[in-house]
Amino acid sequence: MAKFLLLVFLILIGPLIPTGAFPRPGVDCDYSLECQSGSICCINCPAGTRKASSCTGAGEEGKCEDCDDGTYTEHSNGLSQCFRCTQCRSDQEIERPCTHVQDGKCQCKPGRFCAPDQACETCKKCSRCKKDEEIVRNCTSTTNTECKKKHLAASANALMIVLPLLIAALIIGAIIFGVCRCRRTGCRCSAVFSCLAS
Repeated sequence: MAKFLLLVFLILIGPLIPTGAFPRPGVDCDYSLECQSGSICCINCPAGTRKASSCTGAGEEGKCEDCDDGTYTEHSNGLSQCFRCTQCRSDQEIERPCTHVQDGKCQCKPGRFCAPDQACETCKKCSRCKKDEEIVRNCTSTTNTECKKKHLAASANALMIVLPLLIAALIIGAIIFGVCRCRRTGCRCSAVFSCLAS
């Protein structure tokens, strides 16, 4: 009884099984160049096209049609439909446009990133360095901004150079101010320091 039910099942379901997914026994196609159509092997359609109708004889090419705009096939094939091109999300821009022979490629818009080793469901906003940090590497479409703490030694060195120059400028300015003041009031050059004191 079980064998009878199995036979009935195969008779009813057998015609529904697509031949491309389950090649028929006895047909030996070179699937890098050919596709199976019933009990014969047809030559694949070239990249950028699809099979509109199967071949009528073994080793022949069926009718191939160009992929519609917005669709593609990258390799020779026996597909009846081309693949839909990838559509960029609102937080992405086109890096490489889709052609009939190659899918398009999207990347995050400037100011956003998505690490290639993670699932990119949304592009993340790039980080900004804090006031006490400096940029090591700018944000790209695939990497976040890298920051590091600023070196205090550089700030201290700058202060050690600027501070003596500032003190020297103040002393020179005070001397010039004193000389000008003494000339107006009639002081002698020897009395510049006494003029500064008054």
